[in-house]
Amino acid sequence: MILTVAFTALAADYASDPQSLVFADTYDAFSVVAFDTGYLPSISDPVSVRFHVTPVGGVTTVMDARSHLDWLPFGHQVVGEPGTGELAIDTTVEIEAEVYINLPPLYSGAVPLWGEEVALYARSDFDPLLLGAESPAEVRLDGGGLIEPLALEINIIFGLDLVFAAEFYPTVEASLAGVSIDSQSPHALWTQAADDERVELPLPGEHEGSLPVTLTYQAELGTLFAFVIEPSASLDTIIGDFDLIRFPIDVPLVDVLEARAFPPLEVVHPLPALGELPESIDFGGLELGRLANANVGFPNLGALALEGTARIEGSDAFGVWPEDLVALEGQTDGVVVTFMPFEAGNALAELVFTSNDPGVPEWRVPLVGEGLMDGSPPETGTSETGATGGDVVPDDAVEEPASPVPPTRECGCATGDSGLSLGWVLVALALFRRRR
Repeated sequence: MILTVAFTALAADYASDPQSLVFADTYDAFSVVAFDTGYLPSISDPVSVRFHVTPVGGVTTVMDARSHLDWLPFGHQVVGEPGTGELAIDTTVEIEAEVYINLPPLYSGAVPLWGEEVALYARSDFDPLLLGAESPAEVRLDGGGLIEPLALEINIIFGLDLVFAAEFYPTVEASLAGVSIDSQSPHALWTQAADDERVELPLPGEHEGSLPVTLTYQAELGTLFAFVIEPSASLDTIIGDFDLIRFPIDVPLVDVLEARAFPPLEVVHPLPALGELPESIDFGGLELGRLANANVGFPNLGALALEGTARIEGSDAFGVWPEDLVALEGQTDGVVVTFMPFEAGNALAELVFTSNDPGVPEWRVPLVGEGLMDGSPPETGTSETGATGGDVVPDDAVEEPASPVPPTRECGCATGDSGLSLGWVLVALALFRRRR
């Protein structure tokens, strides 16, 4: 057998069935941080305030895509589905406020003011996969109004009230920039770094009916979460109102840009897989003008339809029928190889199969036969066929030759009675060809 990776005989490109992907990631970027302002301006001041800010949640990303595997040449590409990219901020913030009143001898001590959980959500749509994009996808929540202002009046003693208020200005941002899609198969590791990039891969091995691939989306994720809290406090007394404090408090929670690997996805691409074919076929010796047949199967071990052609290269004493083959998943098509010598001596040729199996695009089977003059001792042909058939059937009838039957598409075997001798048809064609 002579095996080559030349795949020029097939005119059309071939492709595996595309596999749907959903790259999804949830990153709890804000769940690991909390902030305590402490008492500001100072616990020794008449009135000081303290805030506890505890966020939970983070950033979610979803992108729909398709994994494509095709050949001529063998290659892979992940293609994003337009309009399916979603980048969202999804977080809950717990805010607690307390005030410390230091007005001896009237009152000294901490007073809890307010505690509330506030949900913050914003989403931005984009076209994946952001690979090679000039700008990232971004989503942002900014400014006042996202959290209700705080306003309370606390009676300390008769005729003395503390009026407390606070404004909250959260800023929450997220940005996503695609870096690459790293893919791993049993044969290779490759990286797609641009949306329109197709990566050529090494050919799979023989008889591999599928290609499993693990894909990991790599990105740079930026997150920012900050607060500006502006508290104010005043005393309302019977002799008038007195402003005590008013100042902004910066609450930096998160501001990072980091590499992020999405959870890996597993896909399996179906492939056609040509099964074992004969190592060689030896028709032995045959009288001139006589015909011998060999049935050769074309088995498909893969999960995708196997398409191919069969032809003879070499001596005109050999022929093959049919020339086009199709074997569905797990099935076998077949051909009949004929030997009809018209000249004495050895005849050599090759049966050449080309197929859409990327691992075995071409398979050559050596053919051997010998033409014998009338009266020469006949020889019996042999065939090294393995498990796929290829038994030589010489046509020895003189008066009433047997009627060979074309092979069925399912098994490549000769069965039944066609009513017309294929052997004589091939003889007539061969004689007509020689006389031309």
